[in-house]
Amino acid sequence: MNMIFQTIGMLSVFASQNDRVKTFILTGTLTEFHQAKEIFDEIGDIHGISFIIPHNAVFATAIGAAVSYMEKQT
Repeated sequence: MNMIFQTIGMLSVFASQNDRVKTFILTGTLTEFHQAKEIFDEIGDIHGISFIIPHNAVFATAIGAAVSYMEKQT
């Protein structure tokens, strides 16, 4: 798990170097692992970026799909 989180974190670091984006929002099932917050916080501190794991991040895709569907209905 550590290696997966570090890979995601470093890809975010590399992406931030080509843009002004310094905040990343993490969603999905992997955010449910207790190591996620610690590892992403460490990577963010080292590289000057921040990672946000919202409450119920595992449901973000479903919520986004529902909102998109509701917008198309109006």
